[in-house]
Amino acid sequence: MDFSAKYEKKGRSCLKLSYGSEKLLACSSAAIKAFLLLLSIYSCPAFFLVSCKKAVPEEEPLPLYARLRVSDSPEAEGRLLDFLFFDDDPLGRLDSFSRTVCTDGTLTGAVCGSGKKIVAAVSSEGTGLYEYADIRDYRTFAVRERDFREEDPALPSLCGKAKSGESVIRLMPLLTKLRINSLLADFHLHPYSASPMEGVKVYLTNIPAFSPVLGERDVPPSSWLNLGGPSPEDMASVRHPEMIYAETGNVGREVVFPGTELYCYPSGVSVESFGAPLSKLVFEAVIDGRTWYYPILLKGLERGMTYSLDITFTGKGTEDPETPVSRENILISTSIIPWTEKENVTVLF
Repeated sequence: MDFSAKYEKKGRSCLKLSYGSEKLLACSSAAIKAFLLLLSIYSCPAFFLVSCKKAVPEEEPLPLYARLRVSDSPEAEGRLLDFLFFDDDPLGRLDSFSRTVCTDGTLTGAVCGSGKKIVAAVSSEGTGLYEYADIRDYRTFAVRERDFREEDPALPSLCGKAKSGESVIRLMPLLTKLRINSLLADFHLHPYSASPMEGVKVYLTNIPAFSPVLGERDVPPSSWLNLGGPSPEDMASVRHPEMIYAETGNVGREVVFPGTELYCYPSGVSVESFGAPLSKLVFEAVIDGRTWYYPILLKGLERGMTYSLDITFTGKGTEDPETPVSRENILISTSIIPWTEKENVTVLF
């Protein structure tokens, strides 16, 4: 979409009111007819931008109309999507807002003012018409947050943005997916080689409770879930607790394929510090009657991606769920792929 497109200059006329000793300027009858036509159209069920401005120079562009369409996205069907247009300048003021339901891959049109724009697109929380009443510019919108506890992995929060001259917005989930593809216990170098890992549990610790609505995190999270270990209160507060906790059963010398999928928001933390811990994927198991932990540090996670893990346990882990497991006791093979094509949304405009 070219936001710098201009209206035709020919045949423009306007009404201008002067005060004091000045007179009311008459306009052509054609202009009056056009004005009356506009009033009759106002009652039609369509989307218009109503703007009260003084007469503008001939060369100034007027509002633009964008036709939006979602392609290759069964997951977007029937969902509310919000589009916010901001001026692409240092102030970044909000220009216009449109909320629409995706039906048969088509969205209704959106109107924005002229000039360079940033288009932010997010899946709507549907909390009401005044959801963005406090938004004045791009900065105040970008720091808005989504709550992990309200996430649904089947209908994840989506976000994306584009600028003038770009014709596609790629909406991707705020979540990161961790898939436990396969597990194996290979203790052949140890005296307990025949002992299985019993009652295996897997969960996430130190995960952000919130994410910026556009996934752009400049500072570490200020609120965490399962901080320092699994918290029954935190897991009970999550709408879908299976996103952060699962039981995989016993693991032995034969490969098992649990297919477990856990989810989190990327924290953006690469070096652990006070108040900014690294997120961890933790396996907990009983070996010969004693509980062992296998905490795996999660660095550099990206939203909208799936991390598929094949894990071989080669020894006993640690006694503390926060102490990372030694590389001598675990082997991890990871493949990184897009979440899924059907859950990523392409918006053409």
